[in-house]
Amino acid sequence: MTNNQLCHRKQYAHNKKFCEDVLKSFKSEYNDWVITSLFYSVLHLINAYCVKHHYPTHKNHIDRGKFVQNTLKQIFPEYHRIYLASMGSRYAREYSDVVDSEVFAIKKDFNTIVTHIGNV
Repeated sequence: MTNNQLCHRKQYAHNKKFCEDVLKSFKSEYNDWVITSLFYSVLHLINAYCVKHHYPTHKNHIDRGKFVQNTLKQIFPEYHRIYLASMGSRYAREYSDVVDSEVFAIKKDFNTIVTHIGNV
């Protein structure tokens, strides 16, 4: 495993643990952060995948989304939902409007991506 890949794996694991810890507390007031950290966990997991498989890592969300759409087609719907939910919870609405059912749906998408990409 390269240093760059390891760095992305560590950040993925850190963000994932944050989500798990917040979800254990059942404090819905942080749902926006749970969704955001799930997205960034996926982002680092995809970057680790890119490093492992000799693809360039992407410096912005648009290019990463295109990469997932073209190369990791099987997970694009889940990736896109997590991306949109993260952008929506951070920029398009009040943080308190993010409901528990949305978090659980996004967590399911997250798990699908992790299962598909595997241990990179």
